[in-house]
Formats: sequence, C-alpha cells, structure tokens
Amino acid sequence: MEGSVGHIIWTVCYLSTLIGLSAYGIHRYFIIYLYLKNRKRPPEPSRCFEQLPKVTMQLPIFNEVYVAERLLRSVSQ
Repeated sequence: MEGSVGHIIWTVCYLSTLIGLSAYGIHRYFIIYLYLKNRKRPPEPSRCFEQLPKVTMQLPIFNEVYVAERLLRSVSQ
C-alpha cells in the first residue's frame, strides 16, 4: 500500500507518454503512406488567374550606397 500512489502516478505518466508517442508515430506513417500513394500524381494548380495579382517585394538594404546599387542591379537581371 505504501508505494501504490507513486506507482499509479508513474504508470499514468508512462502510459500517457506511450500513447502520445504512438499517436505521433502512427501519424508519421500515415504521412509517408500518403506521400508514397500520391508521389507520381502531378500537382494541380489551385486556380487560374485571368490577371496576375500585384505583389510587393521587400529588398534588404543595409544603409550603404554600394549595397543598394548591387542589390538593384542583381534584381533587375
């Protein structure tokens, strides 16, 4: 009777860890199964655009004239 509470607590901790890791492993095997099942199927585009959307590109500039010049030159190529 003396160690029964501690034994129950450790058993609950062990079983909860075991169940969590088992669920994680089963999930990983399911992801691998889906990959192997669909790896030869070409990806389908999510949608077709009539006109491409406008995007904003943020370029890193480090307060140096030469860096900005080099960056703009490489982006424009």
